[in-house]
Amino acid sequence: HLPSSGLSSPLSQNLEDAKKIVIEEDKSLPAPKEIKIRDTIQTRSTRVKVSGWVHECRRQGKTLMFVIIRDGTGFLQCVFTDKQCQTYDALMLSLESTIEVY
Repeated sequence: HLPSSGLSSPLSQNLEDAKKIVIEEDKSLPAPKEIKIRDTIQTRSTRVKVSGWVHECRRQGKTLMFVIIRDGTGFLQCVFTDKQCQTYDALMLSLESTIEVY
Protein backbone atom coordinates (compact mmCIF):
# COMPACT_ATOMS: atom_id res chain seq x y z
CA HIS A 1 0.00 0.00 0.00
CA LEU A 2 1.44 3.35 -1.08
CA PRO A 3 0.79 6.48 0.95
CA SER A 4 -1.66 8.94 -0.55
CA SER A 5 -0.11 12.13 -1.87
CA GLY A 6 -3.32 14.07 -1.31
CA LEU A 7 -3.58 14.82 -5.03
CA SER A 8 -6.43 13.50 -7.14
CA SER A 9 -5.76 11.92 -10.50
CA PRO A 10 -6.78 13.78 -13.67
CA LEU A 11 -9.35 11.06 -14.40
CA SER A 12 -11.07 11.38 -11.03
CA GLN A 13 -11.09 15.17 -11.40
CA ASN A 14 -12.67 14.85 -14.86
CA LEU A 15 -15.37 12.58 -13.45
CA GLU A 16 -16.06 15.02 -10.61
CA ASP A 17 -16.33 17.89 -13.12
CA ALA A 18 -18.64 15.76 -15.29
CA LYS A 19 -21.04 15.27 -12.36
CA LYS A 20 -21.61 19.05 -12.38
CA ILE A 21 -22.86 19.05 -15.99
CA VAL A 22 -26.63 18.68 -16.10
CA ILE A 23 -28.64 18.44 -19.30
CA GLU A 24 -32.32 19.21 -18.93
CA GLU A 25 -35.16 18.44 -21.27
CA ASP A 26 -36.39 21.46 -23.22
CA LYS A 27 -39.99 21.80 -22.00
CA SER A 28 -40.82 24.20 -24.86
CA LEU A 29 -40.64 21.27 -27.29
CA PRO A 30 -43.61 18.95 -27.81
CA ALA A 31 -43.75 15.83 -25.63
CA PRO A 32 -41.81 12.97 -27.25
CA LYS A 33 -43.64 9.94 -28.61
CA GLU A 34 -42.14 6.69 -27.31
CA ILE A 35 -41.34 4.40 -30.26
CA LYS A 36 -39.43 1.28 -31.20
CA ILE A 37 -36.47 1.60 -33.57
CA ARG A 38 -38.45 -0.15 -36.33
CA ASP A 39 -40.84 2.85 -36.32
CA THR A 40 -38.23 5.57 -36.90
CA ILE A 41 -38.94 6.04 -40.62
CA GLN A 42 -42.67 6.65 -40.05
CA THR A 43 -41.95 9.21 -37.28
CA ARG A 44 -39.21 11.13 -39.07
CA SER A 45 -40.72 14.61 -38.46
CA THR A 46 -41.92 13.83 -34.90
CA ARG A 47 -40.09 14.27 -31.61
CA VAL A 48 -39.51 10.75 -30.28
CA LYS A 49 -37.99 8.83 -27.39
CA VAL A 50 -36.17 5.56 -28.10
CA SER A 51 -35.03 3.19 -25.36
CA GLY A 52 -32.53 0.39 -25.80
CA TRP A 53 -29.12 -1.05 -25.04
CA VAL A 54 -25.76 0.30 -26.15
CA HIS A 55 -24.49 -1.98 -28.91
CA GLU A 56 -21.42 0.08 -29.82
CA CYS A 57 -19.89 3.32 -28.55
CA ARG A 58 -17.15 5.30 -30.28
CA ARG A 59 -15.72 8.57 -28.96
CA GLN A 60 -14.03 11.15 -31.18
CA GLY A 61 -12.28 13.49 -28.77
CA LYS A 62 -14.11 15.29 -25.98
CA THR A 63 -17.04 16.66 -27.96
CA LEU A 64 -18.23 13.94 -30.33
CA MET A 65 -19.57 10.48 -29.63
CA PHE A 66 -21.34 7.91 -31.82
CA VAL A 67 -23.58 5.41 -30.04
CA ILE A 68 -25.39 2.55 -31.74
CA ILE A 69 -28.38 1.36 -29.74
CA ARG A 70 -30.60 -1.68 -30.22
CA ASP A 71 -34.03 -2.50 -28.85
CA GLY A 72 -34.90 -5.90 -30.31
CA THR A 73 -36.53 -4.36 -33.40
CA GLY A 74 -33.43 -2.82 -34.97
CA PHE A 75 -30.35 -0.65 -34.56
CA LEU A 76 -30.07 3.16 -34.46
CA GLN A 77 -26.95 5.34 -34.59
CA CYS A 78 -27.07 8.38 -32.33
CA VAL A 79 -24.65 11.29 -32.42
CA PHE A 80 -23.87 13.18 -29.22
CA THR A 81 -22.01 16.50 -29.27
CA ASP A 82 -20.55 19.07 -26.89
CA LYS A 83 -21.96 18.87 -23.34
CA GLN A 84 -23.87 15.67 -24.15
CA CYS A 85 -20.50 13.88 -24.34
CA GLN A 86 -19.12 15.45 -21.19
CA THR A 87 -21.71 14.40 -18.60
CA TYR A 88 -20.89 11.76 -16.02
CA ASP A 89 -23.40 9.35 -17.57
CA ALA A 90 -21.85 9.78 -21.03
CA LEU A 91 -18.33 9.18 -19.70
CA MET A 92 -19.46 6.03 -17.88
CA LEU A 93 -21.48 4.66 -20.82
CA SER A 94 -20.44 1.12 -21.74
CA LEU A 95 -21.64 -1.76 -23.89
CA GLU A 96 -25.04 -3.14 -22.85
CA SER A 97 -25.87 -0.03 -20.79
CA THR A 98 -29.53 0.92 -21.04
CA ILE A 99 -30.18 4.31 -22.58
CA GLU A 100 -33.09 6.59 -23.52
CA VAL A 101 -32.58 9.04 -26.36
CA TYR A 102 -34.89 11.95 -27.20
